[in-house]
Amino acid sequence: MSTATFDTLKFAQNLEQAGLEPKQAAAFAKAQKEALIETFDNQVATKADIQAVRSEMTLIKWMLGFNLTLSFALLPMIFTILWKLFS
Repeated sequence: MSTATFDTLKFAQNLEQAGLEPKQAAAFAKAQKEALIETFDNQVATKADIQAVRSEMTLIKWMLGFNLTLSFALLPMIFTILWKLFS
């Protein structure tokens, strides 16, 4: 879980300076903080998420390398068999 740093007091004070009542400013600040926390919890990748993706990418690279190597190793054999069949 990631944390969001949000200064609700400063936000509320800015709203009050803009002409809002203190209760309204406090309510807006609370709502804004909750929205930011929800956004961070649902949409921001953590270090663990990034490490999991890196691990999966490493595995995929190895699998791709193995398959390409095997394919290139088998190509001469396949061409030889096809040459014998059609000549």
